[in-house]
Amino acid sequence: MKGFQRVLVEERVLLSVVTFGSFGAGYFLGHRPNPRFDGPLFRAALRDKNEWKRIQSYKDQMAQNLANLDTAKKNLKVANDAGAPSDKKSLELERRIDKEYAALLKMDPDLKN
Repeated sequence: MKGFQRVLVEERVLLSVVTFGSFGAGYFLGHRPNPRFDGPLFRAALRDKNEWKRIQSYKDQMAQNLANLDTAKKNLKVANDAGAPSDKKSLELERRIDKEYAALLKMDPDLKN
């Protein structure tokens, strides 16, 4: 019985080595750490007008969101300057607007210009 258990342990070790080795070899052979911009799918996407329209639509939406945040910030500043005391709610709104600005500029840094 001890011999049988020993063989099973050796088989388990061998099976583990083969399994991890095959996963490692597959990752090493199939993984590309850098994007390939010379591939046919990438080149086809560059020629696709619909893809560029989607990108432009996305950019327009981001610019509109930035304009809405600018308007909200100006309105909040006017409300605070008009004599209304700067209460906890307005400070919270200002922090929320600043968070939205940060998130928006993180998604699209080109909006700073």
